[in-house]
Amino acid sequence: MILTFTANDPARTSLQVVNGTTVTGYGLRGDADWGDAVWDLKFGGPRGTQGARAVFAQPQNRPVALTIEVDGAGSKDTLAQRISTLAAITRLMLRFGGTILIQFDGQTRRQYLQVLAGTFKLAEWGIGADVANMAACTFQAMCAPYLLGDPLDIADGFDSDTITAGDWTQDTGAGTLSVSGGLLVPSSTATKRYWHTGRGYSPADVQVTCKFTTGASVASTTIGVVAKRIDASNYLRLLVSGGFLAIAKVVAGAGTNLATVGQALAANTSYWTRLRIQGNVLIAECWTSPPTPGGTDMDHRRVRVIAVIAIVVCLAAACAPAPSASMTALRSAGSSPTVRQ
Repeated sequence: MILTFTANDPARTSLQVVNGTTVTGYGLRGDADWGDAVWDLKFGGPRGTQGARAVFAQPQNRPVALTIEVDGAGSKDTLAQRISTLAAITRLMLRFGGTILIQFDGQTRRQYLQVLAGTFKLAEWGIGADVANMAACTFQAMCAPYLLGDPLDIADGFDSDTITAGDWTQDTGAGTLSVSGGLLVPSSTATKRYWHTGRGYSPADVQVTCKFTTGASVASTTIGVVAKRIDASNYLRLLVSGGFLAIAKVVAGAGTNLATVGQALAANTSYWTRLRIQGNVLIAECWTSPPTPGGTDMDHRRVRVIAVIAIVVCLAAACAPAPSASMTALRSAGSSPTVRQ
């Protein structure tokens, strides 16, 4: 399970309460009360024997109550410090509001409670605190009635290491990609493919935009994006390789080009590629400057295919020296019930 408190203060203060099997110093005790979205109903006058019908409905705030076990790791000073940290973020939530991120074991998607106000108290200071340096605290929050999911729109500039954080999963390829200075740096020239798994969505219609910068040599360079994936051997992709831009399907590991156009790569040059899927239509585009709504693409190909599933990004390197790539935007075409920037 993952449980994270984040306040909406200017510093966006966050506290990791539970993080799977990683020891955080905190844990949930007993059953958690996540509340419910209860509707307040108002009824009009009776209609003879037909009863009174609802004329107004309003969901009420959701009360959440958690008992949090605080472990002092053998030290009363550490215990006091951790209790103080929990109390401080609760106070920030009372002042600024915040969110509670929840991801239960076995879930691929995350959900968020919008905290409107929070309260905290030390539930007990008994023999457990005196002898074992452990104490129980009660955290209560008044939240908006409905939970929210992650936005469907994803923008990753790799300003932080989202690969190590687990947002990306390596699909195939020897070696790894690491994040350095907002760039993806391959450990070898072997082709590697990563796909975004951090939010657990599998949308049908997607749009993927990738910026990459070539190195001093572009010989045998292969860069691309994969927008629909069944598994590591079956997917649809856009590739810039061998002097052409191609839309291809891969079935049982064998690739077939569906449409191609000439596209030479220059050394030490930035390119933006985009693969867009609308129903059974795939559109591939490539630019040498950031794409804009009114901009004109260098090369454009459209082809009809049978749609599959999932969202993937492929960043590959096969040149010496190997180029770095910077992902400036990865967006799905679907809309989100809420947008968090």
